Amino acid sequence: MATLASPNGLLFREARWPDDYARVCDVRQPSSFVAQADSSGPMGRKLQMSEEEAFERRVAARLGSALRDQAVVLLALQPDAPGEPVLGTVDCIPLPQGKGRRALAPDLPARYLLRNLWVAPAMRRMGIARRLMAEAEALARSRHVTMLELEVMPGNGAARALYADLGFRPAEEAPAWMPAFLQGSIQLVKDVDVDAGY
Repeated sequence: MATLASPNGLLFREARWPDDYARVCDVRQPSSFVAQADSSGPMGRKLQMSEEEAFERRVAARLGSALRDQAVVLLALQPDAPGEPVLGTVDCIPLPQGKGRRALAPDLPARYLLRNLWVAPAMRRMGIARRLMAEAEALARSRHVTMLELEVMPGNGAARALYADLGFRPAEEAPAWMPAFLQGSIQLVKDVDVDAGY
């Protein structure tokens, strides 16, 4: 996927590892517990470690799941600011053909699971999330992946409205008898026309 400029001057591209480790770690919260520099160890003592080990642990805490899942991480960058800061990200995780989350769910084609859609708070409501989702769809199309999948909590109305506007639909309807508080996250999917644009 090429680096693309947008009308508002942002650049959208795939993360390049290990070059982008530090800039992505600057905006990601830890997703798993990894003892890091200056955290408390046994008996309340501060952990001491080399700069290299501290950096490796920081990457493991913030990017470990993306790297393990072989995700393509898409970035929105501000190229005219010092250090080209990351203003948004989304992970695209390849999933094989097969069942969704439930044993009785319909079979789904090979697809990308979209996770960790994030935009810097000061840059929200400027179309960056929408553009990252369009870049994820373009990535899928370029690799002949025919479906995108994501999960959203029922109470996240803003995200659900965005995803519906982008053409996502429930992978399966919850049983009518199941109360909303028991449903958990909603699995949404979108078909990708791999022939569009070619």
